[in-house]
Amino acid sequence: MFIDYRRNPIFFARAHYGELWGAMWRSIFVAGFFWTLCWAGAAVAGAEPKRARLRDADPQMRLNEAGMLGQQAWEGNISAGAGDEVVSDLSAVLSKDADKPVRRAAAHALARFPTPQASSALAAALEDPDPQVRLAALTSLIAHGERAIFTLQTVLSTASWQTRLLAVDALGEIDDPAVVPLLTAILERDGAGRVRVSAAQALGKRLDPRALVTLSRAAQRDPLGIVRQSAASAVDRIRSVPAPADAPGASPQKSKEKSPGSSQGPGKIK
Repeated sequence: MFIDYRRNPIFFARAHYGELWGAMWRSIFVAGFFWTLCWAGAAVAGAEPKRARLRDADPQMRLNEAGMLGQQAWEGNISAGAGDEVVSDLSAVLSKDADKPVRRAAAHALARFPTPQASSALAAALEDPDPQVRLAALTSLIAHGERAIFTLQTVLSTASWQTRLLAVDALGEIDDPAVVPLLTAILERDGAGRVRVSAAQALGKRLDPRALVTLSRAAQRDPLGIVRQSAASAVDRIRSVPAPADAPGASPQKSKEKSPGSSQGPGKIK
């Protein structure tokens, strides 16, 4: 049956307001869609100016931004995708920025990003001319833990003895059994006495009986007395701790016995 809405006010009202209701919801949907697009665009556009602060002409601005990025990473406010870009920017600051406090802040911030890229940048910073930057890089590598072992292993074979010394110090603070073979290799082969001393001391702190054979050999044969003395002290320290009978390198000797080489005097050190 045909209904003439113009002559029936009830049907006219229903049809008219139904169209208005549908139009209103369509308007809300369209407005929400465009608002979402604008919000996402603003977020993406705002990320780049924020990272651009790391390249600001004002050192204080760069310093503040590096510290803020590290804090945001600590709080978990940086996504995995954005984290790669932040690490890249902080690594560039650490390697190229002319301001020492900014490089130091970048090194501290990279402690919050335990990735191979960040570890490599921190390892390179171990040769920074500023000692405070080197210390910050060392602390951050230690914070990376086992993830930094491979990077530090590379440093041990290529860097100057001063940098190798820092790498050994870092390995000595990383609680992972994989560092013991690296430290024993350094104790046997490194050409710098200070590096060998640091390796012996690190092995002594770890109390790992696997290092006893290498330490005992160094206590007898190392050409430097200070290395022999450090190795002997490490042997005594490890043997003073009861070890399982099946532990590699375990020895039934009592801790009161003197280790070979312990009576030899110190010599010159590089």
